[in-house]
Parts: sequence; C-alpha cells; structure tokens
Amino acid sequence: MKKLSNHLKSRLKVSEELSKGTVSLTISMDAVIIESVRASFEILKKLVKNSPILLLPKWSRTLCQPNSIRDVIKYLIGVMVEHDELKIKYMI
Repeated sequence: MKKLSNHLKSRLKVSEELSKGTVSLTISMDAVIIESVRASFEILKKLVKNSPILLLPKWSRTLCQPNSIRDVIKYLIGVMVEHDELKIKYMI
C-alpha cells in the first residue's frame, strides 16, 4: 500500500474522530468531482482530445478516478434513503 499524503492522513483522522460520536454519520471520501458543464472539464477534455502527448507531474500518478457531480448527488441521495440510521463510510 502506498504512503498517504499529509492531506489524506488529515482527512482520515478527521473522519475517525467524527465517527467516535453518538450521532449517525455518513462519510463520503471523494477524490475528484467534475461538473461536465464547467470550464475546467471542457479544458481538460480538449487537452486530452487534441494533444498527442501530455507531460504530467509526478503527483498526477494516482489511482483515483474523477466522479461526475450528477453521480455524486445520486450516491448521496442513495445513502440518505438506504442508510438513514447507520454509521457508515461511503467511498465514491
């Protein structure tokens, strides 16, 4: 398993601390959320489509996949409907 960045360690620690409480809690650990009508998505799409080679920094080598905002909303609604009283960790 790869070593976690300080940022991810911090997010994990916060979720662990919140989970210790008595209130029902759902934790959503999202990597990248992309809205398909935003400029950043359109720029990324054009870069990938039109560039034969993309030079990327070392930090871009990650196993995460971007999620559509529409999918994220569906997942969150599903959690509210299916897991109303449960403490769960929901990774999307």
